[in-house]
Amino acid sequence: MSEFDRRTGGKHLRVRGIKAVRFAAIMKAIGLNIFRASRHWRRKTSALPPVIMLIFRFLTFWRLSRVNISMRTTAALLVAFFIAGCSAKPYVIEPKPERNPVYSHQVSVVSHGWHVGLIVSALEVNRAVPELKSRFGNAAFYEIGWGDKGFYQAQKITIGLTLQAMFWSEGAVLHVVAMADQPERYFAGEPIINTCLSDNELATLQAFVASSFAHDALGHVVALRPGIYGNSEFYDAEGRYYLLNTCNKWTAKALRSAGLDIHPMFKLSAGSVMSYLKSHRRSCSPMASDAKGTIGDRPE
Repeated sequence: MSEFDRRTGGKHLRVRGIKAVRFAAIMKAIGLNIFRASRHWRRKTSALPPVIMLIFRFLTFWRLSRVNISMRTTAALLVAFFIAGCSAKPYVIEPKPERNPVYSHQVSVVSHGWHVGLIVSALEVNRAVPELKSRFGNAAFYEIGWGDKGFYQAQKITIGLTLQAMFWSEGAVLHVVAMADQPERYFAGEPIINTCLSDNELATLQAFVASSFAHDALGHVVALRPGIYGNSEFYDAEGRYYLLNTCNKWTAKALRSAGLDIHPMFKLSAGSVMSYLKSHRRSCSPMASDAKGTIGDRPE
């Protein structure tokens, strides 16, 4: 209680009414926990994640000024948090507008319940990230997911790992799974939704995926360890996972880079991404489907 009062002024609340007191006390208790988390983070790195820094600065101002926080201010703070999540790496790459686009390149999203993965032709991804060809050979498709370095690679998920991923992640990884067969057979029983892209949209999707890989001093992608299932590998990735920059938001950013009018700010869950794609998917031209094969949709 002494640290709570010393850091937050918990015994000197300038609000009246039980609801206002409860709200102020809860917010200050959250702030104290964030201060403690930031101390732990500083032992490992000199820089805080953007969302933590934003909260830290806000709570410091709040503590010093002892101001009463209104609902309007709280809403403004939440909006700032969402903006911080959207401005985090990897960045969306907007495609160039096309006058008469032809949708001939098929991509898909598979849902694993809490997490979605992006499925793209291996041939197209290999053109943007040639090292994958050397690692996986003649794969037909890749499933790619982005997430927290500690949580995603963990053999056992704990509450500590979950909180670390949300508030003081140590970095991000990409999980790449190579498939020799059609995705609907590889992921039998799991929901898969496909859509189709134009040439320009495919190019910006390739660029987004390539920009999501971290590179060493020689410009090569950095393989970390074998992946979770099948013929797969973890790679060091750009960006930092946290509460508002999640694995599902990465897939939403990929779809945005692929020309879909999806708003990554509000796509934090697997269901929100799948629901959007189900309502906004595009069909490939018959010639494109015959030439490339079709990834069948499965019900959610």
